[in-house]
Amino acid sequence: MNSKKHPAAHSWRYVRRLLPLILLPVWICPAKANINLEWRPVTQTQPVGATIRVGLYAVSDSTETQYLAAVDVIFSWTPSHLRLDRIDNTGSPDWLFSGFPDDPYNLNETSPPQDGDGLYSAFASFGEPVGATPEGTLLTTFVFLAVSDTPSTLLDILETGGNPPGRTKVFDAFIPNQDVTGTLGSATIVIGDYPCHWVQSTRLKYRARADKLVYRFQLVPGLRRDWSVTGRLDGPVLDETKSRRTSNRGRRRLKFDGQGPGLYTCAILHVEDSTGQRVCVGYFEERQLTLP
Repeated sequence: MNSKKHPAAHSWRYVRRLLPLILLPVWICPAKANINLEWRPVTQTQPVGATIRVGLYAVSDSTETQYLAAVDVIFSWTPSHLRLDRIDNTGSPDWLFSGFPDDPYNLNETSPPQDGDGLYSAFASFGEPVGATPEGTLLTTFVFLAVSDTPSTLLDILETGGNPPGRTKVFDAFIPNQDVTGTLGSATIVIGDYPCHWVQSTRLKYRARADKLVYRFQLVPGLRRDWSVTGRLDGPVLDETKSRRTSNRGRRRLKFDGQGPGLYTCAILHVEDSTGQRVCVGYFEERQLTLP
């Protein structure tokens, strides 16, 4: 079910109270501890105009799966940095309702809210409590648009909010109105072309035998993935752009055809992961070379 208002949203306060009673016949052990709420961004750095997807997860704080009937999540963000477009329930439980309801706390002025705070609610389907695993269960995915550059903007889950104040709650699947809310998480999003320093530049060298300019670099060790690194050569004869798929093991080279007397500059423009997702943008320790 998408983020548009559903008739159930108008009676959400009553539905969430009834859900634990409806779910009682299901033979599953009641929650013994608490359920934490976490944000998990798919990517934490994106340029302006990009879509930013952030998963909302319910996480058991014990080694066992715990079951919930409903959640009320009060959250906040900075509208000048991020615009909330919608939620995406792909991969989520089969909710009876999942979205931004009419609420008594005056948080959702629209659906989705746009003023920097809001209330997300979800109700489990009848007879189907939702299990929060120790690894985390995806409740839904929030979809934002990156609006403006910022080295850090916070997406937060609030304990309380609104007027009159409401409270973030996770409702147990078996004990009516039992609040089993644990810790509340936050996530930091970076918007803009900010260098991530994953590329270590070595040197720009001219190979006279091959008539090539060779730019040597390596990715910071420890990143066990494949990357596509794009470098640009600027010089008096021509400008070139070359890209190479590489791993983080050992030094790599980008070979350019530019030659002739003058000053050449080479810099890494961007790095993409194996899915084509741009993960960092910027210049990395520019190297210069003057050919004879």
